[in-house]
This record gives sequence, structure tokens and C-alpha cells, in this order.
Amino acid sequence: MDTDVDNKFSDDDEVAYEANVRLTKTLSDVLNLFIYPIRHSGNISQDSTCLSARIKPKQQRVELEFGIDINAGNYDTSRGEQIAYNVDGQSSNGECYFNSGIMDKKLLVGTKVLDSDLNYALGFMRKGELHLTSLHSIIEVNPGYIHMDKIDTSTKKSLNASNYCSFSFSL
Repeated sequence: MDTDVDNKFSDDDEVAYEANVRLTKTLSDVLNLFIYPIRHSGNISQDSTCLSARIKPKQQRVELEFGIDINAGNYDTSRGEQIAYNVDGQSSNGECYFNSGIMDKKLLVGTKVLDSDLNYALGFMRKGELHLTSLHSIIEVNPGYIHMDKIDTSTKKSLNASNYCSFSFSL
């Protein structure tokens, strides 16, 4: 039986390194893996600044707000201004989603995708040892479109306001 295994794993792929393995549960109740499946691997920007984070640990829901580089060559300034105008309108009460008058941030929303009975671990090498900690959950992060909801709300308000007619009757 062992010869079958040995034949399957022949010497053309030799073991490159052997290390002691340390299993730890110190962080396993709070360690989450975030995945962003729809982002193109060539489109990874390391300079994105996280502006805010909102976390609901019981629901395992996360919202991450990142800044957008409005000076980037591929950023359409006129479209960013149009989106900001559609979201905020000519707000005089000071409550604007895009304070700069241009779409300068994006929202990522994450929710738990797998049950907590995971067989996944996070590992790292330290001082020649492989340290493994099991994951609490895997959270899938996708773009959030709260600003689009605000556009819908403001559009509905303006439509409702324009649908009101005043009538006067004289008898």
C-alpha cells in the first residue's frame, strides 16, 4: 500500500523545507478572512485609505469606507461630480454623503459566507516554525451602493412633491 503512495508522489517534487508546526487558538474566536472576489487582480491599489469601518460582530457584517484617488488618470471627474450631485443635490442642510462635491469614496460591504465549522486556518512562518490558527469565519466583501439608494430616495421625494396639485373650489 505504501508503494502506491510513494509512486504517486515521486521524487520529481522533493520536499523543499520541513518545519515544526504550532497550533494556537488564541485568536481563533476573532480571526476572520476577508475576500473580495469581484476585484480584478491587476486592479489592486495599495494606496487606498480606509476612511471608516463599521462592524457588527454578532451578525458578522462589516462596512469599510475607502477613499478614491480622484487625481488618478482613469478617474472620470465629470462623472464623479454628477454622481455626487445626484446623491446630495443642492443640499442646504449640510448633510452630504460626498462632502467634497465629488464622488471621493466607495463602500465595501461584507457578510459571512460560510458556517463557523470551518476547516480553514491562517498560517505564518516565524523563526522557522509554521504557526496555524483556525479561522472564525470567512467574510465576502462586495461594493456597497448606499449612494445609489440616496439617489433613489431624493428622486422619489422630488417626484412626490411635483405630483401634488392644489385645487380650490368655490360654491
